[in-house]
Amino acid sequence: YESWGINRQDDAEMTVEIGREAEVDKVILFTRADFPHDNWWKQMTLEFSDGSSLVWNLEKSVRPHVIVFEKRKVSWVKLCRLIKSDEESPFPALTQIEIYGRII
Repeated sequence: YESWGINRQDDAEMTVEIGREAEVDKVILFTRADFPHDNWWKQMTLEFSDGSSLVWNLEKSVRPHVIVFEKRKVSWVKLCRLIKSDEESPFPALTQIEIYGRII
């Protein structure tokens, strides 16, 4: 299983370019969860091309993190300001990100 690990980089971020304007209202994050080897993010921020942002608290879980919000017209979504839990492992990681909506 491939994953996007931040390699202990506190300012790591990932931008997903949609390629066209879309109306989005849900993001699902699948984080790597091989505990205790892996760590997890307790909070993250989604920034949107329309200038808005959303701070979301995550839980230590093997289940997907489902983030539902009001529709936004955007052309990209950025995952940033990832705050790692205080657990011992230095290895939080993302295995998949899904962005839901419709092209407009």
